[in-house]
Amino acid sequence: METYRLSNFPPGYSTVHIALFRNVVNAPDIRKKLILASTMGGDDGERARQAVDFGFIEARLLVSRMHLLIGIMTTLQTCLQPSNPSISSSKDTTTPTPESTNATPVPNENARLSTRPITRTHNLHSEILLTLSSNNNISESLRRHGMSDTTDELVVVRIADADSSEEAVWKEMELLVDGQLVNLGELDSDELVDWPRVSKIFKLSELDRLPLTPLEIRDTKIATVINTVAIKHVT
Repeated sequence: METYRLSNFPPGYSTVHIALFRNVVNAPDIRKKLILASTMGGDDGERARQAVDFGFIEARLLVSRMHLLIGIMTTLQTCLQPSNPSISSSKDTTTPTPESTNATPVPNENARLSTRPITRTHNLHSEILLTLSSNNNISESLRRHGMSDTTDELVVVRIADADSSEEAVWKEMELLVDGQLVNLGELDSDELVDWPRVSKIFKLSELDRLPLTPLEIRDTKIATVINTVAIKHVT
């Protein structure tokens, strides 16, 4: 699992934990827990919702590790807008690095980011799915990029506060997901990507006709998907 400490975001949303699980065998059970938690009330309901308070992303539709990180950063930057619209600030689009590198973006002291996310979906975790999509259709985005009963390659994300414990979050993930934790770098492997589905969603089939080598076409497709996600909210 990788953890990012992002000091340029409000403390309540400044930590991101990300894990990639392969060979997941209990996706239907996780989905049932999500549905049950949404209908429960009282203290039991709060505990049930906390146990599944993650973003669940279909890893086979991620073309690279960069694709995922850009999606998360774009979501945070879009949903945590400056509370004063008259403040002019440049967004930091630097891709974050794990906390083990001790490198975090420098805060922009001229901007006061909202401490309450402005989302079009239920929460920040589901908003990531919308950001990763090729369009702004919420139900379609959640269905395509979220976890299904057949998901066996799964990315799990927790957006948390500045004091969030990496060990505690990992224990929650481990209890919830029955799969093999692997390095996030495996997202850069073609073995994971479902290219026919990705090409259909992002309309990449015409790139196959370019006078390029297979490797160059693959790289062009990856760049196209990442650029689509990166500029989605500014077009």
